[in-house]
Amino acid sequence: MGYITKDGAEGLRQYQYRGRDLSLVYKYVLTPMNNVLINWIPLWMAPNVVTMIGVIASLSSYFLLQYYCPMLEGPAPWWVFVYDAVATFTYQTLDNLDGKQARRTGSSSPLGMLFDHGCDALNTTLQAFNQACTLQVGPSWMALCMWQWVTVPFFFTTLEELYTGELVLPIVNGPTEGIICLCLSKLFTAYVGASFWLEPNILFPQYANNVALMFPMAVLSMCCLVINFRIIYKSKHRKDSMFAVALQVLPYMTMQTLLALWMMNSNLMKEHPRMFIWLGGLLFAKNVMHLMLAHICEQQFSPLRRTFITVLVVATWLGLVSWHSGLSAYDPLHTYTLYGLLGITVISYSHFVVSVINECCSILKINCFRIAAPKKAQ
Repeated sequence: MGYITKDGAEGLRQYQYRGRDLSLVYKYVLTPMNNVLINWIPLWMAPNVVTMIGVIASLSSYFLLQYYCPMLEGPAPWWVFVYDAVATFTYQTLDNLDGKQARRTGSSSPLGMLFDHGCDALNTTLQAFNQACTLQVGPSWMALCMWQWVTVPFFFTTLEELYTGELVLPIVNGPTEGIICLCLSKLFTAYVGASFWLEPNILFPQYANNVALMFPMAVLSMCCLVINFRIIYKSKHRKDSMFAVALQVLPYMTMQTLLALWMMNSNLMKEHPRMFIWLGGLLFAKNVMHLMLAHICEQQFSPLRRTFITVLVVATWLGLVSWHSGLSAYDPLHTYTLYGLLGITVISYSHFVVSVINECCSILKINCFRIAAPKKAQ
């Protein structure tokens, strides 16, 4: 096997998902709605196909906003934001329905959970781009911060799951209330116009509305990290010391820091904001999937993968060159390096996803996008 060891294969076969969503909105609004909608999905449709339809909906809104707002700012018709809201809510709904479909057809599997989580990680970056367009932040530090403030809590929540053995979403959480807030902000923007976010804030007139929104977003992100670490610290299932946990987090946080430093010392965010953030987005998604694979297969999580090391080394080298020789922020070397690292990351991420799916299918003797026949509901 490539990514799954012999012992990991046995852990994969024995894995049982444990998780709860404590959200009142999820319990009293979304669950009753989804219990009705699940009956509209044919029994022959595989749960991962349901997930993929949600990803396609999310991708469609991403490309639509890329057409109208290629640099994360600019005018867009009101219906674009309405479509984005509908696509986002569609993703959330199908993300909830895939698990119900798996239990309904008796096709629940660890691969389904891994596939679902991997799609969530990818969708997080898609939503960060779309929200940057909605708030008209443009190719600026705000775009990178918005992406970091949603992906970093996602990473630490996954780390929490690794050390506690279960995913427990609090009474207010990103996948439920967070997504609904995104949808409402898009509908609000469609009604008042995207220029609203560039107007002075009522409470802090020295800042535009989109800038004023950055502070509460940062606070919420930091609160999530504190809660994650507190839960990991108190977990009875944790075998590693907190120092060992911190060492596993260090490479990922170093990557986030280097991206921020590279942004400040180059013109990449102004010239190639989408490519720059996608570099971090794919590294984030791959890292999260490695975390989930370690959790599901009961393998050791190794944060320093070859692609990750390559990006860290090259980014550090470029930083030292910039500092030592006074490399201009507009030097083409920055762009060439970005192109090269992104190309390596795309190939590595694609290879990892395809390989893990094939390995899981081989071990579990299932097909990722097809179920043999409807089975009695569990």
